[in-house]
Amino acid sequence: MAKPLWPTSQLAIAGSLAIGALAIAPFDGRWTRALQSPRFQDNMALHRGAVTLRRLGDPGALLLSASVYAAGRLARRDGLADAGWHATEAVMAGGLTTLALKTIVGRQRPYAAQGTDADEFRFGRGYRSDYASMPSGHTTVAFAAAAAFGAELSRSHHAAARVVTPLLYTTAAGVGASRLYNNKHWASDVLIAAGIGHAVGRTLVAIAHRGQRH
Repeated sequence: MAKPLWPTSQLAIAGSLAIGALAIAPFDGRWTRALQSPRFQDNMALHRGAVTLRRLGDPGALLLSASVYAAGRLARRDGLADAGWHATEAVMAGGLTTLALKTIVGRQRPYAAQGTDADEFRFGRGYRSDYASMPSGHTTVAFAAAAAFGAELSRSHHAAARVVTPLLYTTAAGVGASRLYNNKHWASDVLIAAGIGHAVGRTLVAIAHRGQRH
């Protein structure tokens, strides 16, 4: 019998992220205003860290995934190439999903709302940069890559996966935090994006290996 694409543990994660986004939405404005205070914005270490993490999300997630695929092909290591290819697929699929949702939802970005009104939506107008807040594209692709690489590692290198996967997700979370720091997204945008990226990455790897044994 084929394993389900979404085991109970993964469904629990997706559900928790969705519930979490709803729970923190009322605090979006408060948290955004707090992060834009001079206490944080004048800290050069935080500023440089946010720039680095943003780049790790985009274009970093795609560049890393494609590089792993190319390295696997050049080294003739099918497992490495598969991991890179599936992560690349996840990044691209996550990015397209996010773009579509941004356009439909049309949520105003924090900088456009000056951190005061997190509930301004113009449905179908998300093609405009000022209304492309939900979900966060950088966060989505970062979590998509983390989920895909983590899923691949868990299939082939269980011991390594226990160490590397948390690091991948921590980095992806840092990408999301950088978007909050840079006043580009509300906290709920980032949490929703994390859920989308996780779902896309895990699902594509599960589909690719469905019917195969570990």
